[in-house]
Order: sequence, then structure tokens, then C-alpha cells
Amino acid sequence: MQSGNDLPNDRRAGYFGRCAVMMLKALRQENEADPFSEVTSVDLSVESEPGHEGIYDQALSNALAAIVAAEWPGEEANSQGRVKFARELLQVIAGRIPADPATGLCVISDRDADVRSRWEAENLVPEGFWDTRIDVDLLTNALNVSGRARHGSGTGRLQHRHVQALLALDRHPALRTLLAAQSDRDDERAQEEDARSADQARAARTHR
Repeated sequence: MQSGNDLPNDRRAGYFGRCAVMMLKALRQENEADPFSEVTSVDLSVESEPGHEGIYDQALSNALAAIVAAEWPGEEANSQGRVKFARELLQVIAGRIPADPATGLCVISDRDADVRSRWEAENLVPEGFWDTRIDVDLLTNALNVSGRARHGSGTGRLQHRHVQALLALDRHPALRTLLAAQSDRDDERAQEEDARSADQARAARTHR
């Protein structure tokens, strides 16, 4: 994120989406069925640097800044006008929304719940489907885990549950970019593959 508080929410959402797509790919490629298995068997170095811990933290920081700015404008920034760190943004959310005693989740109700599309009505989309469920404790734990790797003090192995808690943030209307980011990434990959195929065809003709 930028050092100031001038990054618009759509840019934050865009950064979240691009990073979250990489973490989603990690989940899909992971062969271990155990939800508590570590995601480190997937090498994200071919996707982006500095690694999956940095990707995770960037996605989380931008998502939380977008959510807090949308729900409680101004509280995403500190007294110097700089965007708060992810850990501080989680504290803002926890202070604003009491955790559900049954689930431990802080739930932001869908503000558009009374404006439902015909498709959702016909397909009986369950009530509360678009509510944003934020697991403050688990996301804080993820920051602790990833921080060990980023600061050279441990392996910092993220787990499936950490990534799933991150992806759950996409339900918030300030985000909802994961599907679009996935589509854009698929298009980019298809174009790259077409370009490689064309290069190979040209090379084959040259060597005849």
C-alpha cells in the first residue's frame, strides 16, 4: 500500500484481488486434504516476489483498509494520516463489531440485503450469504505466522485456514474483486500461451 491515505478504495480492492488470486491458486494446487495442512508445498516464486507471505500480507492489508474506509471513513488512517497496519485495522474492526459468541466471527451485515436479484431469489440464496465474516483472531495469527518468515525468524508457514479467512473478506462490497481478478488472470495466461504457440510456429518454419 502507499504510505499515505490517498489510495482510493477501488485500487485497494484491485491489489487485494490480484494477490488473493495467487493465494487461491495455492489452495487449489495443494494436494493435502487436511484443512490445517501447510500451503508451503506450493511454490509461489513463479507468481510474484517476495513469496507467499508477502503476497498474503499485501492482500490482507489492502482488503482491511478498504473495508474499514468503507464502513468507518477515516478510521483506516492514524493521526499522521497514514494507513494503519493490518494488525491495527483488525483492532478497529474488533472494537466496532462484537464477535459472535458462537463462531468468534465479526459479522458485517450485507447493506444491500433488501435489494436482491431475481437470480438470487429464484435460486434460494440463503439469508446472510453476502454478509462479511471476519475472523479477527485467525487473521491476527496469520500475521504472526507470516511475520516470522518475512523478518527471518522462522519458517512462517501459512495454513489453509489462514488463506480461507483472507478470501472470505471478498464478500464485502468494497471488494468483491476475486472473480474479476481470476478472469483477468486467465485471459492473460491465454494470451501468453497464444504468443508462445505463435513463436514456436515461427521458429519451426525458420528451421525447415
